[in-house]
Amino acid sequence: MKKYPLLLFLACTLLAACTKAPVAERIIVISENGLSSENLIADSIIYNVDIVSTDTLDDWSSYRLRNMNSSKLIEEVFENVYSGQLKAFDYFTDAPLSPEEVRKKEESSDYARGLIEQLQFEEVWLFSPEKQLFYKQVNSFVFAYALYSANGELRGYKPVFRIKLMP
Repeated sequence: MKKYPLLLFLACTLLAACTKAPVAERIIVISENGLSSENLIADSIIYNVDIVSTDTLDDWSSYRLRNMNSSKLIEEVFENVYSGQLKAFDYFTDAPLSPEEVRKKEESSDYARGLIEQLQFEEVWLFSPEKQLFYKQVNSFVFAYALYSANGELRGYKPVFRIKLMP
């Protein structure tokens, strides 16, 4: 008789050890808008945005970017990285980059600020049709510059660094 409670205890212990612990849900509350994780539609979404119109014959691109001051954005981010207000991270390793390491990247022969043509955003999206709100929270962004072949064709983009805005 005494074996049964012990066996029952061992069975319950083994069963509890084999069950998966519940994963805590990441709660996002945007108090000023009254949105929460119930309104979450993307966590996280990553997408690229051109910030420079490179084709002078592309009227749509020129129209979309007519109010974009890309040089101001680029200058302000670099100034804030150098002053320590923003922290840059390596795109591939996610290792923090010191202002000196960013300067070395900037001084390399294949790089120039004027070559930056694209941003890659990582965002959280929340949507409430009842409140007619669509909220986008930028967690990080990456500067990227275009790589062209010898004949001028776009080969792709190369990341400069990542800026993380939210912990």
